[in-house]
Amino acid sequence: MRWSVPLTLLLGLPLMVTAQTSPSDAVRAAFAALGKHDWRRLATLVDPPSLEKVREDQLRSFVAWARQKDEIAAASRVHGTWSLDIHNDLPAAEIEAVKRVRVPTLAGSPTIGTVAAESPTDFFIRLCRAAYENANPWGYLRDFSVLQRQLIGEITEGDSLAYVLYRREARHVEDNTLWIDLPGRVMIATMRKRDGHWLMVLDDDIGWEPDFGEVLPLHDEWIRYRPPELKTETRTTALPSLPSGAVPAQRSASDVARAAFAAFERGDWHAFASLVHPDKLAAFKREQINSLIAWEKTRADRERAQSQGSGAFVLMFSDSLTDEGIARDAAVKVPVFGGETTIGDLAQLAPAAFLERWCGVVYAKESIFSERSETPRTLIGEVRETDGLTQAVYRSARFYSVQRMPVVRTLDDWGIYLNDDFVWTGALTMLSEKP
Repeated sequence: MRWSVPLTLLLGLPLMVTAQTSPSDAVRAAFAALGKHDWRRLATLVDPPSLEKVREDQLRSFVAWARQKDEIAAASRVHGTWSLDIHNDLPAAEIEAVKRVRVPTLAGSPTIGTVAAESPTDFFIRLCRAAYENANPWGYLRDFSVLQRQLIGEITEGDSLAYVLYRREARHVEDNTLWIDLPGRVMIATMRKRDGHWLMVLDDDIGWEPDFGEVLPLHDEWIRYRPPELKTETRTTALPSLPSGAVPAQRSASDVARAAFAAFERGDWHAFASLVHPDKLAAFKREQINSLIAWEKTRADRERAQSQGSGAFVLMFSDSLTDEGIARDAAVKVPVFGGETTIGDLAQLAPAAFLERWCGVVYAKESIFSERSETPRTLIGEVRETDGLTQAVYRSARFYSVQRMPVVRTLDDWGIYLNDDFVWTGALTMLSEKP
């Protein structure tokens, strides 16, 4: 019997070490804890400053709600408007003023004073239980913990910082159907190493602020609401693979990404367009021309809506672009491109030439978007997802977190697939609104 304790310790030690040998191992452990609703285990895998930030952010929201709850209730009764005034800081006096107010969406309806006195770990556990354990029957978070998450790979930046890329299934409701799209959206988990252990920085997946915002008791009717039964459909999109007949690439995916970043920063739109994958160039041109047709043809309707005091206008357009459609709308003028430019003129441009023209307008010196092209971007590394798809991870001063750029194989090279950092698709319509 005297050997039983040492043997147990020896057997347990490799498991403990193995669980923390890499950033990816830590992310897998976090996903496993999430799936089991083991919130205390999950909290041990989160970077302490990140837990503290969650506590501060959510406590400010709870205090703001408590301070305004009577105002919110009165406005809701008459279907009026209101806004939540969340302060940037949270003095002890503000908590003291509402400490006896109870939060009905948290288990046991604790007071503000009770949750404010909890440690960041206990506060996080309480929020996870409320947000992810079906406490909110009206929200999409009911299935959050069972969403499929598939690791892609990791890269490190120095000794204590790493990024783990993974795909999380995407969901949306259309009519009476819940669509599950696989393999889903690429997400990045930022990891920090502390005392030999890799820990997750909460960002836009687990503990995402809008998710935890769902536990604010803002609308009583949400609590009573029961969503309708939905039919579930799953569809899978194949990821890019090595094209048939491909030969060894001229350069690496990282080389192409760096070249694209440099061309973008110096405003060399010809060079930039030459580094974009041909499929993406064609898709971008089609989407933008469709958007421009819809925008210009609805100009009178939008101006009428604004004159009547309605600022809301939903722009709807098809993703298809046919020869018949171009012929029908070829004479429609597009003032944002200057002169007498028409849809027909733009449609005649090659996809690469169209992107050059687009960038020249959107990132002109006098444009509100000019600073976007002047922002330096630094490549951190790449993660190969398939033989035809690589995710280039980079840092930009425009964003708090790192970004990624898909880079896809061509027959003899790689081409970037663009993202909203480089070509935000709503830029032209915003510029079109300028006097």
